[in-house]
Amino acid sequence: MTEAAAYDVAVIGAGPAGGHCARLLARAGRKVLLVDRLGSLRDNDFSSGGTTLETLKEFGIPERLVGSYWNGITIHSTRESSAWTAPSSLGAVLDFAGLREFLAEEAAAAGCRILLGHRFERMEDDGERALVRLRPERGGPPLDVRAGLVVDATGGARAVLGRSAGKHLVFKGVEHLVEAPQDGRTRDRLTFFLGEKWAPGGYSWVFPMGSGRLRVGALRMAFEGDEAGRRPSLESLIERILREHLGLSDWGLADRHGGTVRYRLGQRDVFHRGRALAVGDAVSCINPLGAEGIRHGLRCAEVAARHILRHPGGGRGLAAYEREMRAYFGLAWRLSELMASRVYGRMDDARIDRGVRWLARLKSAEAFEVLFGYRFRRFAMSLIKESSAWLLEGKAWA
Repeated sequence: MTEAAAYDVAVIGAGPAGGHCARLLARAGRKVLLVDRLGSLRDNDFSSGGTTLETLKEFGIPERLVGSYWNGITIHSTRESSAWTAPSSLGAVLDFAGLREFLAEEAAAAGCRILLGHRFERMEDDGERALVRLRPERGGPPLDVRAGLVVDATGGARAVLGRSAGKHLVFKGVEHLVEAPQDGRTRDRLTFFLGEKWAPGGYSWVFPMGSGRLRVGALRMAFEGDEAGRRPSLESLIERILREHLGLSDWGLADRHGGTVRYRLGQRDVFHRGRALAVGDAVSCINPLGAEGIRHGLRCAEVAARHILRHPGGGRGLAAYEREMRAYFGLAWRLSELMASRVYGRMDDARIDRGVRWLARLKSAEAFEVLFGYRFRRFAMSLIKESSAWLLEGKAWA
């Protein structure tokens, strides 16, 4: 590689984890480069944006990025429904593209250089710094940069550190931002759908997104390499919700987006190697049960930034970062894996209906703790039995 511009840290990927990591490091006085393959941070609005109120407060997300607040949740299966409502707002649906843009702007204001339209190609270590080659998406000569440390924030691509061997859960989702009237079923609440009618092998959703707009999406989960079988397309599931559940015959399509996320079972991702460290979805910060990732990615970036400041040259000192993140995941993530494999991969309609009927007995606070706190005390015995069965069958996570 040729002699190149030098940075303390190069962050590859400007999603929530990458953007937040860059702004924290830049605010701490480090010379930071934030790279993204897209030409605009608003080009790919690839998340449904649902999160808790604590996320806004903890990470300084301004109200202007809130499309709608929510204080209720409804879950529909093929034949059953459960609903819970709180007296005040519990969370928000964010403008995800706006969040990416906001974090990058905050990083730039602190002195970070933003480089869009470039993808990571390779990295070498000369013993003193990492040598990184970036390739323009629209053609042209490559750009070489030097960095004391490289942060892999490329999500499921894991472009810098690569994917670890072993089983992955693959989440494929599509979402439409539609122009449609809101009513009591959609206003101020998150609505989820399970079962063969609405979301075979996954779940679907309707989220409010401000006046006259809804996020309507569908997601399917499978073990990587497994055949999905003959199932309806995600697009057709979205249309079914719009027509049959919401009773719409016509709607405007403001945007369509989607993507694929790979979750490494047991969080056995490569967290760090030499002068590189991974954050966000690149280390499976997405929860496997609900595919919720924003607040976990932001938290991961915060932990990573703290350890980067302590160990600017990377290396073994970053092992403390991995230990802290594994403690953050903890037992809740392993139980979420078991729940996800059971609900999306092994339960038939009758069992899902019974589960939704059982959930209806929970009080609102208990339901929110299960869905967003991943506290499965009431499910503990059945999950332990499920885990034991998998071990006996030789199907433990590898």
